[in-house]
Amino acid sequence: MAHVLLSNITHESESSATSATALTMVLSAIQECSKWVASFLNTLSQETGWAFTVLMGGPDPEKPGGDITVFRYDFHA
Repeated sequence: MAHVLLSNITHESESSATSATALTMVLSAIQECSKWVASFLNTLSQETGWAFTVLMGGPDPEKPGGDITVFRYDFHA
């Protein structure tokens, strides 16, 4: 979903208000994804005693040109 929203930001036919709304939605989705992953993997780690690592990344909607940003999350009991 974030990829679709991000690609919509760059279309010249969109108004700046629509682009700002799309940007806000993409940023919110990225932040919520991080919270969801952290909560889910923390629970799994506590329940199983296993360690988990998640690597995710993509174009950063806050950086000019959509530079790639990468996040890594490590969870262990």
